[in-house]
Amino acid sequence: MEQLLKFLPTRPQAWWVRYGVTALIVAAVFLVRAGSGGLTGPYGFALFVIPILAASIVFDRGSGFFATGLALTLVGTLLDWSAGVLPHAPALVTFLFVGMVLAFTGESLRNVAEHAVESERSKDLLYRELSHRIKNTFATVQAVLRLQARAQSSDLVREALEAASGRCSAIFQAHDHLAIQGDTVEMRAYLNTLGASLADGHRDVRPIAITVDAEPAMLPSSKAEPIGLIVNELVTNAFKYAFPENVPGTVHIKFFQTGGQWRLEVIDNGIGCPAEVKSGLGTTIMKLLAQQLGGRLTREDGKPGCRVILEFAISGG
Repeated sequence: MEQLLKFLPTRPQAWWVRYGVTALIVAAVFLVRAGSGGLTGPYGFALFVIPILAASIVFDRGSGFFATGLALTLVGTLLDWSAGVLPHAPALVTFLFVGMVLAFTGESLRNVAEHAVESERSKDLLYRELSHRIKNTFATVQAVLRLQARAQSSDLVREALEAASGRCSAIFQAHDHLAIQGDTVEMRAYLNTLGASLADGHRDVRPIAITVDAEPAMLPSSKAEPIGLIVNELVTNAFKYAFPENVPGTVHIKFFQTGGQWRLEVIDNGIGCPAEVKSGLGTTIMKLLAQQLGGRLTREDGKPGCRVILEFAISGG
């Protein structure tokens, strides 16, 4: 609708422009009517519907009224008035009424279109403002958690606050991509951004790299956010446990389709999978997120390192 309005002149126009252009359109249609003989009937009023609507949509209903009156006048020059006015009165009155209705309708269509476009622009502006405020809120929460973590003397409390900050970051990154693309998230860009954020947040001066290999895919936010949170938990665990004593290494994030399913893999080349996985808050969160996706988490020896796999169906929201 906005594209259609771009082809229409802005309103209001000077009166001589409105009525001059309207007169030219009506005159052109009248020439067609005059040259058609009896093909368009004794009056040919149907031909004038187009200029009346066009004038009222492009300009205003006043131009539509002018087109109606001009059409009546021009058609009148072709009629046989020897029998008086009465034989033509019903047709002329009917056309006058129809022309006025068309003029009102045309202007109303233009007004509705303009209001719809303006409402859409206002909605987009409000949405961008809301997204900006949410972004600032996430950034504030994350900064507070990090500051609070640095002020803690207890390692357990500090780790819990840092983990909460990382989860906020994963959700924030998904929201940031959602704000740009609408109701879906492009997973390659999202996982690359999340990987870079996790690297900056966890690496410090440790020689550990994060790489991402993801297929281009548009997923709804209901799937993208849980995937981001799972990636956050797995990468955080790899930094904490897979590379002790500043051992160099790599954490590789993969996301692709296989056999009618999405498959997420987080692979490290560290010391390997533990024999038993501790059942902490992070593990509980990942299990719940996997259930939310309708998928399952598995862990296997990467030889070297550890590979954690999440698989869930492609279909569904």
